[in-house]
Amino acid sequence: ARGLKFKMFTIKEFILHILCISILCEACYGQACNDDDDDSSPVVVTKNGKIFGKYVQVMDKNVSAFLGIPFAKPPVGDLRFKVSEPIESWNGTIIAKEKTPGCMQYSTREVGWVPPPTFNVSEDCLYLNVWLPPNCCCNSSFKLPVMAWIHGGGLYSGSAMLDMYDGGVMATLGEVIVVTFNYRLSVFGFLSLDSKDAPGNQGLHDQLLALKWIHEYISYFGGDPDSVTLFGESAGSLSVSLQMISPLSKNLFHRAIMESGSAAQPTKVFDPEEALDTAIKFSELVGCSISDSDENAIKRDIINCLKNKSADEL
Repeated sequence: ARGLKFKMFTIKEFILHILCISILCEACYGQACNDDDDDSSPVVVTKNGKIFGKYVQVMDKNVSAFLGIPFAKPPVGDLRFKVSEPIESWNGTIIAKEKTPGCMQYSTREVGWVPPPTFNVSEDCLYLNVWLPPNCCCNSSFKLPVMAWIHGGGLYSGSAMLDMYDGGVMATLGEVIVVTFNYRLSVFGFLSLDSKDAPGNQGLHDQLLALKWIHEYISYFGGDPDSVTLFGESAGSLSVSLQMISPLSKNLFHRAIMESGSAAQPTKVFDPEEALDTAIKFSELVGCSISDSDENAIKRDIINCLKNKSADEL
């Protein structure tokens, strides 16, 4: 009898404990993920200020979407072709309710991963999106796993802002937090002069900076910075493999999913001489005058000319 009584008490205690957790989660969700005025917008409070998102309907459920959050300084002006720099503390409010433009690219065809010619692009493009599953508890001690997506497109096209990469369904069905992000493409992301003005692999550094942002801020969204899965397709998969072998991304993600494409892809790897030759040919195509003097002068001519071209010209 005593054993039965003890067992019944344990079950009651367990049920009560679960109810308390549910109420606590509901309360912290209301406090941390909803606008105080009319509950019309989800809001996350970070150390730097608030980020307002919006609710989107996914399978008749409300998913919190935070769209177009900046994670780097705009790579424009003197920062063009340079390694991306972290965004400064904003100490205020970020309105993240609309997707931002994709990175600069030239579209000549319409397939799923290549944006159509009408797609909005900009040199100021280093933004990311975050989707939270329904009833995500931002301030709970239980943190959700995170999945960070790198889009494909041959490193010259594509965007995290395409509808095909919307993370709402995955967040809902998988009970995970989904993050997608842009990175610079083509000449903006991969011009390589082996110098501080154009070190090469700028697009990969953009990805790295997005991962650092996730590591620093995702806990405010209810995500676990120690449980991040990096996944991508095609050039995104190539990027995942490169991040896997880079010491710079150590501890920023913990699992990886590669959907075709790898670091062993020979068509995407150039030695410094090939990279410089490609830069010279590209510069001449856009009307730059390149000197025939020493290598440093050639690199200087290239960077000075390309920085004075408009993004559309490039």
